[in-house]
Amino acid sequence: MAGSDYSLYPSAERLYSGDESFSGDTYYTDKGIDVKLRLWEESYWLPETSVGLRDLGGTGLFDGEYIAASKHVGPLDLTLGVGWGYIGNSANLRGNNSTDLDCGRDTSYTGKGGSFDYSRWFTGCMSVFGGVEYQTPWEPLRFKVEYDSNNYRSDFAPDMVQDSKFNYGAIYQFGNWGDIRASFERGNTWTLGFTLKTNFNTLSQNWLDTPTPAYQSTPDKPAEEIEWDSVAADLERIAGYSSAKIYANDDSVTVVANQSKYRKRETAHEKAAMVLANTGTTAIAFNLIEQSANQPTTQTVVDAKAYRRVANQEYLGADVNDATSIVDPVTPREMLQVDNNDPWSFSFAPNLQQSIGGSEDFYLFNIGVAGGASLWFNNHIELGGNIYVNLYDNYDKFLYDVPPDGTDLKRVRTWFANISLITAFV
Repeated sequence: MAGSDYSLYPSAERLYSGDESFSGDTYYTDKGIDVKLRLWEESYWLPETSVGLRDLGGTGLFDGEYIAASKHVGPLDLTLGVGWGYIGNSANLRGNNSTDLDCGRDTSYTGKGGSFDYSRWFTGCMSVFGGVEYQTPWEPLRFKVEYDSNNYRSDFAPDMVQDSKFNYGAIYQFGNWGDIRASFERGNTWTLGFTLKTNFNTLSQNWLDTPTPAYQSTPDKPAEEIEWDSVAADLERIAGYSSAKIYANDDSVTVVANQSKYRKRETAHEKAAMVLANTGTTAIAFNLIEQSANQPTTQTVVDAKAYRRVANQEYLGADVNDATSIVDPVTPREMLQVDNNDPWSFSFAPNLQQSIGGSEDFYLFNIGVAGGASLWFNNHIELGGNIYVNLYDNYDKFLYDVPPDGTDLKRVRTWFANISLITAFV
């Protein structure tokens, strides 16, 4: 907005800029932050009460504050509140908007925007708003009626006419994951929208885990009689230790591998210890060395005798941590039995890069495929490379460049297009 004379463009106040050669008919996009704090929960007598701040960062085009209380009464959910700023511009409780649409509230913003202009919070026009939500006998369907406390006379968008203070809506809920809603607003506008939702506190990854095998009391075997290739395969399939090297003798077994399957390390320890214990090895210690890029990161020592007591549940509360200890990684001294570490690695994947909210278009993107390969010459030297092939993009719309005088907006995500296009032709 800064630096443009919108008086020259009667209907351009909701376009990205007044320069048609730069942004064309791209609509202005504005970002903000909303915060809502619950003061107390609903009880038998008291309503749930909250205080909130809307659009408190950015340009503040839609900023406003409110205090609201809600109470359930049978199938009805009643809400009554007081709003300031954008929420309360009708001034039905306090303020005079006949000469000043914002009742004296400072609606400017600092610099290019993005700061918290707390000095204007809870100032300007003040209005009462409220609403009623009705839960129908058919559980997925609800109806709403609300009294709007904004008159939209100072709205950023043009021609925002309000023919009625009352808005009407309906919500149909699809289980716990989403809903669709329709409304009739301001006495002249129909809207339709949908919401997708989840609870990140209960969100978990869905995957089929390989169960930990039961403990088997196997007759003792010397190291040279154990099929270590099969053990390495079980360590990867069951415990997530891939590209394993196994060093073993009759006194100890050391596994050097990558472990990226289990976020909880104790789970991998227990599964790996069970696999090794079931081999019948006479080793008194299992050493699990996890590595990244062929460099050891951590070493866990499992006391084989103590772990067998844990596996047999010989005492109450037996846990794998009772048999493990963390030490500094050391070089294995046992005989190398298996080396599944492939020096070559390859990758191939589709790729989408995107930028949202640009001046030339709301959505800029490119789609391509990326491939890569690497070769380890030893544990310390790797040679690798990547190639990216661009299949389609719309970055031909990208026009913005930093002015030489450095007075206008600096590059932030606008570097994204340049980097993407350069990568596409490497």
